[in-house]
Amino acid sequence: YQRRVHGYQTYLNQTQQTSEFKYWEATTLKPVIDEVVQVTNMSYADIRKMFKSLLTQLAPFYCHSSPFPGDISMNLMAKIAKTSVEFWKFVFSYPPLRAWLAAPHLSDLLPILKMAIKGEPPKEKIVHWSAHDVTLFPILALFDYYPKTWASYGSHLMFELWESRTQGKMSIRVIYNGQLVPMNCADDFGMCSASEVLSYLEAGLPSDWTKYCRASV
Repeated sequence: YQRRVHGYQTYLNQTQQTSEFKYWEATTLKPVIDEVVQVTNMSYADIRKMFKSLLTQLAPFYCHSSPFPGDISMNLMAKIAKTSVEFWKFVFSYPPLRAWLAAPHLSDLLPILKMAIKGEPPKEKIVHWSAHDVTLFPILALFDYYPKTWASYGSHLMFELWESRTQGKMSIRVIYNGQLVPMNCADDFGMCSASEVLSYLEAGLPSDWTKYCRASV
């Protein structure tokens, strides 16, 4: 567990060292943090350190219609939410960290899809996994899809496997919260060939599991 946390933090730090992130931080993130500092008793350094989880900490106040800490207004809350989504977009678009977050679920999902495509579907018609917001978004990022708002409670991602009765062709449709996930390979019904969707997903798996797990054996 300690190695996994250390690896996550290492990749997160690398993400924030890119020139694109530093420019965004100076022009977009800093003004929002400055506003938060003005209405709280916290320092800029403290807010910056916790910003990646700030939205998560404020969400319960919003959901229960309770006053926000300090004098944080709804307008400022909206800025925090928008900026948080942009922050995590940098994280999820960075391949090493995206793999770090998405790989555990993909390593379960891919074998099931591959078996079904080979004509060996599992007995279960529907397979469910429980996940987090930071699990859904890295997988969506594999399709170059970044939702404009943070995942709400109850958000879900579905992979529908279809077989053509006439052609025997296997297709996959990806749906996020009831909306088709746009893919370059999709037809008018949102269907992509199974092989193309698998190639998207396999791109999220580490090429070197030993390095990924920071294993010593």
